[in-house]
Amino acid sequence: MKFLTLYDGVIKEAAKRCKKYCEYSRMINKYLEETLDKDKQQDWKVMFVTLLLPSLFGEKEKLFFPLPKQQIPLSPVILSQDDEWNISVDKEVLFPKTICTFSAAFQAWFAAFWIFSIEFPKGLYNTCQFLEKVLLGGKGKVPNIVSKWGNRLLHLDL
Repeated sequence: MKFLTLYDGVIKEAAKRCKKYCEYSRMINKYLEETLDKDKQQDWKVMFVTLLLPSLFGEKEKLFFPLPKQQIPLSPVILSQDDEWNISVDKEVLFPKTICTFSAAFQAWFAAFWIFSIEFPKGLYNTCQFLEKVLLGGKGKVPNIVSKWGNRLLHLDL
């Protein structure tokens, strides 16, 4: 995923803006290297960058994930419990089985906006535009991840 190639660049840009991101990045990298295998490390790096991107655009990363005590919004959100993920749209959980990685959950979250013709949330609009145009190659065409998750939704046994 192109996300991982941007990891270092996003971290450097965040470090320019705020020292705490630089410290946090070092702590995260050390923890990841000590405790997780390579695949899990990559997944956590994708999550870390995903949470950093909105702050670089002056937006709210909390719109990706509702906190446990918050009401789940109508717009697509990523739900997490332990190491399992799912997507909620219109307060309904999309997949009967949980998604195993954050990377896959993030792809499904992004695809939900396209599949259900939902506007990007105001508090994440610039971040989503960046993801769509720069990382996912969605310049007026349907990004590959949207096709992948759309097909997965079509073939669910509900």
